[in-house]
Amino acid sequence: MKKINNYILLLAVLFVCPSVFGQNNAKESLESGTLSSQFNYMINNSNRYMDFKVIKMAWLEKYSSNVSDSLNLLRNEILGAQNRLLVQVNEIEVLNTQLKNLSDDLTSIENEKNSIELLGLQIDKNKYINTLWTLLAVLIILLIVFIFRFRRSNLLTLESKNLLAEIREEFDGYRKRALEKEQKLGRELQNELNKTKRF
Repeated sequence: MKKINNYILLLAVLFVCPSVFGQNNAKESLESGTLSSQFNYMINNSNRYMDFKVIKMAWLEKYSSNVSDSLNLLRNEILGAQNRLLVQVNEIEVLNTQLKNLSDDLTSIENEKNSIELLGLQIDKNKYINTLWTLLAVLIILLIVFIFRFRRSNLLTLESKNLLAEIREEFDGYRKRALEKEQKLGRELQNELNKTKRF
């Protein structure tokens, strides 16, 4: 009889211990892990009744609480992500505005760098340089034409002076000869008059 009592006691302990350990495992399993693992734990450790599973109300309440907590956590994460997204969108808008301002400033600076102010007007440097070189080329051409005409005029003037000097010499020679001829004729005339008066 003692043996039977020992067997019964042993069987009772074996039946009671798994249910105690099972409840600890259920609590531990429902306290941690993913919702999917908690759901699988409830299905696997629940009792069967015909084709149905009988799940303890405490487990369902705990699982419902865990689902609610997970949903709240996800909602909070979504709200946090939306807030971060709004902040980032605002930062992007501010950065885009700053980028546009910097781009406008850069364009303005490049325009100022590539232009020269002349008589209150902004003139493109390339146009200014091209105009300056064109003006310089025109002035050089005009200078060359002026030098050419000056030399030509100078040569004509020298030729004219030389010709005038030659003509003057010829004229002086002609005048001298004419004067001498006139004097000679005047003397001859006087001599003839003197001769005629003597007779």
